[in-house]
This record gives sequence, C-alpha cells and structure tokens, in this order.
Amino acid sequence: MYTSPLHQGYLDALYGKDQDPEQTCSEYEEGYIVGLCDRDELAAGTQPPKFLGCYREDDLPIKRGQEVIIPKGTMVKVVGKPAKPAGRTYKITVAHVNSGNTFYVKGSAFRKEYIRPTSPKVVWPGTGGYWAEADLNDILKANP
Repeated sequence: MYTSPLHQGYLDALYGKDQDPEQTCSEYEEGYIVGLCDRDELAAGTQPPKFLGCYREDDLPIKRGQEVIIPKGTMVKVVGKPAKPAGRTYKITVAHVNSGNTFYVKGSAFRKEYIRPTSPKVVWPGTGGYWAEADLNDILKANP
C-alpha cells in the first residue's frame, strides 16, 4: 500500500493506534488529528474498513477474472446512475479492481480541504454493458 506521512497519520488515528514516535513531521501530525476527529464521528461499535486507501493489485485479496458473490443489499454504483443496494445476491466475474485513493489535502491555507481516502472497488460489466462497481470490503464479507 502507498502511504504518505499525512495518509499514515490519518490511518493510525482512524484505526485507534498510538502516534508513531518515529514520525516527527507536521504532515503526519496533521493527518493524525483529522483521523482522530473522523474516529470520534464513527457510530458506536463501528470499525473502519480493512482496506482503505491506495493498494497495489498484488496486495488485494480479489483479483481480475475471479468469480465473487455480490450479496443482496451491497451498494452498487452503475455508470451514469446513483448508487443503490443490490436487489438480490448474484455472482459476477471481476473485470478489474480500482485501487482506491489516499488521504490528501486539496488547496492551500485559506481554502484547505481534506479529501478522505476511498476503499478499493471491484468492477464488472453490468446489465446493458454499463460498468458496475462495489466496495471491496463489502464483497469480502460474503467471500471469505
């Protein structure tokens, strides 16, 4: 997984780890502070997803060409349409896996915006040839 000090600080705080004493840069501390805030906003008993951020394809448990189950209720995004829960459980063949993105800062001092990391997405050709995608973490729950 690719990590910058900013992203690593964010993940350490989000997953409830102590600050890394080896990390002394301000980017790490900034990410850690934002991660603490996001952790406080998680619903009680909710854990952040296992895969969060940018991963190499080799580091992911689901690969291109693999058949996986999309469980009923999994949020599925189809190109050009809003995401909605799958109405039934079905099997798909993975076309590819989008790697997700890391935590980063957009803008500068006066217009600073924190862009939260996203999870990797499993992509397959859906109905009518439109690409469909779902969060890798949701699919892993049904495909241990």
